[in-house]
Amino acid sequence: FTVTNQGNVSLSNIIVDDPLLGGPLAGPISGDTDGDGELDVTETWIYEASYIITQVDIDAGEVVNQATATGTTPNQTEVSDVSGSTIGNDDPTVIELCQNPA
Repeated sequence: FTVTNQGNVSLSNIIVDDPLLGGPLAGPISGDTDGDGELDVTETWIYEASYIITQVDIDAGEVVNQATATGTTPNQTEVSDVSGSTIGNDDPTVIELCQNPA
């Protein structure tokens, strides 16, 4: 996952929560360029996680996923956004699974 601050103030207490993966992700693995623990304006943090495909996923023919990133502004307002399949939308990411592997 990538989390980019497109606002006009730095954000602290960044949490990326992915219910498919069981909750908040560890990280970020990179991106905090100045090491201050704040997601600065235009800064992008990268989070990484793994998911094991289940038989239920195979039977469904797809995996649908959506995470939520949450942060806190300097005046203690909580802000959040859900992940999208592309930048600029909030559609869940859908990965189709092959039903008959070669």
